[in-house]
Amino acid sequence: MKNIALILSVIFAVVVACETTPKKTTPEQSAGLKLPNGVSVRETPRGSVLNLSNGREVKFRFDRSIEIGSYEDAYNLVYQIINDNPSIRIMVEGNSSKEGSAQYNYNLSQRRADKSYNYLIRLGAQNSKLLKNAFGEALPEYPELENNRRSEFIIIMNEDDLKKYNDFAKTLDVNKETE
Repeated sequence: MKNIALILSVIFAVVVACETTPKKTTPEQSAGLKLPNGVSVRETPRGSVLNLSNGREVKFRFDRSIEIGSYEDAYNLVYQIINDNPSIRIMVEGNSSKEGSAQYNYNLSQRRADKSYNYLIRLGAQNSKLLKNAFGEALPEYPELENNRRSEFIIIMNEDDLKKYNDFAKTLDVNKETE
């Protein structure tokens, strides 16, 4: 009988501990974001960037606004995220590598942002859910030049997120040649 009472008290203690121990949550869970499997959020100085993973990203050909790779999957994921999270907006961001002049690269990244923005609109995203910006070569996040020829998608949950993004954007000089 003593053994049964001891076992029951241990089980009771474990159950109580499990119920009172806080569960770990990711930032996107705590913010209430619904994300498809394989998608995560990467925190940056400009805000929460969607990590679409598994090669599902929007990259562009050299000197073009023509996508390469599994870009359809990436756009479909972003569209799904917009639909699953009605209170968010997405900043569609165009970027380029440093090959060419800074002004040319800025214009190229604007065309890339436009292309990604328009693709999401064609999928059915509401205009009011999308914002767009271009950084040219001013945001070279990746050491490989081809990885900087990209569109990225930043989650805007509220006006504070938009202010954070715009404050960051003001610190970059899109007309300056990068090294």
